[in-house]
Amino acid sequence: MSEAAIQRFIDSLSRRDVDALQAGYHAQASLSDPLHPDLRGPQVGCLWRWRLHRCEGWDVRALTWAGDERKAQLRWQVDWRLRERGGRGRTTIDTTFTFWDDLIVRQVDEY
Repeated sequence: MSEAAIQRFIDSLSRRDVDALQAGYHAQASLSDPLHPDLRGPQVGCLWRWRLHRCEGWDVRALTWAGDERKAQLRWQVDWRLRERGGRGRTTIDTTFTFWDDLIVRQVDEY
């Protein structure tokens, strides 16, 4: 399993470090979630930059993961607080990663 890639992903999110987060993605990466079904390449980093900018409180926890060097499933949770309105929330995300050269080449989030 590409445990190192998952750990980098969680650590980068926890630190709110968009540059480190983006460095964990392959240049040809794609990301799909219910609100953004087909982001590619630099759009992936833009999405994370936007999300992290909108939130002040951002507590990320990896709950479970399993997989191998090519594919992995991660269940993670984030507690957040919106900067503009102060609303709080908790989101649990089930992510399927596909890796290439120990980088995320495909990410599919369900929440």
